[in-house]
Amino acid sequence: MATLNTYQNAVVDRYKAADGTTDYEKAWSYLDRIMGRELGKAGGLLTFNAVLIAVAIAMGPWWTVICPVVASLVLLLLLGVARGTPSEMTSARDDLMAASRTVWQGMSLIDISIVISAIGILVLGVQRLV
Repeated sequence: MATLNTYQNAVVDRYKAADGTTDYEKAWSYLDRIMGRELGKAGGLLTFNAVLIAVAIAMGPWWTVICPVVASLVLLLLLGVARGTPSEMTSARDDLMAASRTVWQGMSLIDISIVISAIGILVLGVQRLV
């Protein structure tokens, strides 16, 4: 997985104006589309976790709901509002870097939630075999 800095530089380098400078409006639009996709994924994962919780409640002991509940709580962190500091808004580049950090963190939260949900499926499956 690439680092945050590599991701930020790739976004800046991807969108250039005719004169070769970075087109920050296009870069912002790209980040907005990425975040929209991530929120769509989060909605699907929340639905999946709700089904997993219902199955765990119906078929397993109480502790089998822990993983899907934790995964859902991680996804709820996506709804937090990231407010930029004045120093992050001094230039279009600084503002874009702060926004890309927020998008990066959102993608990481979804990755974490997927792993926790997968562990929940394994726990429920092992519990059913025991």
